[in-house]
Amino acid sequence: MSVYIFLVLLGFISGCGGLSVVPEQKISIEMYAANETPETAVSGDTSPIYQSYTLLNVSLLSQDGSEVVTLFEGDGSRSYKVVSRPQIVYSKDISLYNGKEFSAISVGFATTVTGASSEQENLSMNLSDPLELYSAVTVEEGKGIDVLIRLKWKNTVSGSTMELPQYVLSWSAK
Repeated sequence: MSVYIFLVLLGFISGCGGLSVVPEQKISIEMYAANETPETAVSGDTSPIYQSYTLLNVSLLSQDGSEVVTLFEGDGSRSYKVVSRPQIVYSKDISLYNGKEFSAISVGFATTVTGASSEQENLSMNLSDPLELYSAVTVEEGKGIDVLIRLKWKNTVSGSTMELPQYVLSWSAK
């Protein structure tokens, strides 16, 4: 009986135009690994099964380069294991920035990255700089922004040594 009443009320609300869906306007950063060889020379013979990254900051650079908008400043507690399927490592509402144009995004991680291969646990490597993408994007009302970080990591492990993968960043309005 209660299901019937719910369906009748839902039909009434929908028919009166009282039910509307407001799209989420978020920036989402996803990371995943691809079993692709980096364009730079690598000396390894196997690939990691995961790499762990700790997110420290996310910022946007205004179109004219005069302003840095910090979206996230972390304390080192957000760690993620990157594997071969995409996962969201950061998401935030960006409706406050409607109409603003940005020329770059910077995603900063802790210097030490850990990982493992099928033959070796406790691998590590060091990042020297944040990951940056210089490409213009405008925050449009009702649209979010997807940022994708793809790691090309094929053959970046040799014994107990793990080399940096190639990071490929892209973003698009959705």
